[in-house]
Amino acid sequence: MTVSHHKLFWLKYAVNAILAGKSSVRAWFKIVTLGFVLAGCSTGNHSDLQQFIKDVNARPAGRISPMPEIIPYDAFVYGAHELRSPFKPVSKAEAQGEVIDRSCDGSVTPNLNRRKEELEGYSLESLSMKGTWNQSERSWVLIEGSDKKLYRAQIGNHIGLNYGVITDITDTEIKIREIISDGQGCYEYRPTRLSMVEQ
Repeated sequence: MTVSHHKLFWLKYAVNAILAGKSSVRAWFKIVTLGFVLAGCSTGNHSDLQQFIKDVNARPAGRISPMPEIIPYDAFVYGAHELRSPFKPVSKAEAQGEVIDRSCDGSVTPNLNRRKEELEGYSLESLSMKGTWNQSERSWVLIEGSDKKLYRAQIGNHIGLNYGVITDITDTEIKIREIISDGQGCYEYRPTRLSMVEQ
């Protein structure tokens, strides 16, 4: 049994397609089929086929491209909470560039040197009050962040983006005192609250 030039052509085509990275189901099927055919050939001159196989084996092996470099994520920390809100109207004096000479209450100022607490990474709008309990004569509250993480807090803990402090905890709400800028270089207290979310 001899190998026809037609079958030899398809075998070379399929092998080259696979080596070039363009393999397909059809090419694989032809290789398997011709492999069985060639396996049954006991006679005939296969010198050209053997030479072709030697040439293929002599080719250098392909190289796998390296993984792309992963650039680490650099989180941005917003630090302009003490500046005037762009959504508040500008006073006439500020618009005219006048310097307002007035004394500020030095007791109303945020402590910029203390270490921030976890709940200060969320705006109050992104937090939800989930429940309260008492432990060791202290009131605790369970708060959920926008990322579904749960935190426990008590009176005195800081919360929110405006230097808020929890001043009272009831079964239905948390009372908070924030420190905000008035846009003219001074700070003032602003009371607010976080109510229980109805399930």
